[in-house]
Amino acid sequence: MFKERRNEEALKLWEMMIDKGITPTAACFRALSTGLCLSGKVGRACKILDELAPMGVILDAACEDMINTLCKAGRIKEACRLADGITERGREVPGRIRTVMINALRKVGKSDLAMKLMHSKIGIGYERMGSVKRRVKFRTLLESFDHDF
Repeated sequence: MFKERRNEEALKLWEMMIDKGITPTAACFRALSTGLCLSGKVGRACKILDELAPMGVILDAACEDMINTLCKAGRIKEACRLADGITERGREVPGRIRTVMINALRKVGKSDLAMKLMHSKIGIGYERMGSVKRRVKFRTLLESFDHDF
């Protein structure tokens, strides 16, 4: 529906589902939240996510999509709040989302926070990293800091 610019119709369908007591699936929320974010209604998507919590529906995948979309839209504070919500529930923010957040923080001039986020996952110091993949990410991040200064 969002591809066809039928935002209001999609929202009405969503509200009708909720009113009838139908528990939304991850796919429903992901489609709705992505469409809302892409059409500039990030606040509405966040509100819907908040409304799902009392229903017992906390969708990590949906949160990850929202974090990704928020970072790309430059709404870093909201993305960080969602990421905090994931960790408060005892879960770990996946690597791909962490990378998106690190890059977004760096782009808005928050290199210190980007570095803290990276160290919270991999431990402090280059020598402690166990895989080539992590070393490459770390080196790329450090090189990007050189360009920031």
